[in-house]
Amino acid sequence: MRYRFTRAWARGSIAVGVGIIVLGLLAGAASLVFGVARVFGFGAQELVVGIACVILGFALGAPEIIAGQLILIFLDQRDLLARIHRRLRRGLPEIPEDERAQRRTDRYLQR
Repeated sequence: MRYRFTRAWARGSIAVGVGIIVLGLLAGAASLVFGVARVFGFGAQELVVGIACVILGFALGAPEIIAGQLILIFLDQRDLLARIHRRLRRGLPEIPEDERAQRRTDRYLQR
């Protein structure tokens, strides 16, 4: 398997993104809990800070997850293209057009 470092980087990026979202959720919950313990009710400031922490967690974590997923998709596409290229280089026997269409139909029906 090639590009091990890049795959590890992409998976790490996804993990960091999830971690940032979880930290945002925890910070928002902590803001609400400690704000409630201090004031005995939802004050506007605690509620705003809690919501801001949750939104900020998602805003910072989501791009990391998306970037990691896109890198993994590109690497999977590269592997697939390399596999197709190797098969074409080996040379496939020529199949008549009507038989080729029948094979495609059979393959589609098997799914």
